[in-house]
Amino acid sequence: MATRTHTISLSNPKYNRRIFAPVLSVLIAMLLHSTTAFSQTVAIPVGTQGQNTEVEVPTLGMSMEFVRSAFGQANSEQGPVGNPPITIWHYDNYRVYFEHSIVIHTVMIHSGN
Repeated sequence: MATRTHTISLSNPKYNRRIFAPVLSVLIAMLLHSTTAFSQTVAIPVGTQGQNTEVEVPTLGMSMEFVRSAFGQANSEQGPVGNPPITIWHYDNYRVYFEHSIVIHTVMIHSGN
């Protein structure tokens, strides 16, 4: 009895259509799904947009010494932690983040009203 061999050639258009069409369909579906899967709606309660815009806070590049003299002693201090050392000063309405002794960010605290 003769043995039949079947060779699959990537240059065979029939094979390409049969294999690559479903693969392409799956890739397109994944791409379309990924663009919608990560969308998110951010809801801001009416009347809170821009709240506390008049509050003066430390800004990028200020030194710890300047922040302490201009804004007073923090309620509490946390750190330094990590490398580079990050320190957080807790004030009533905001938190000040320092890298070494320089302000890198100030975060307003939501009042919850």
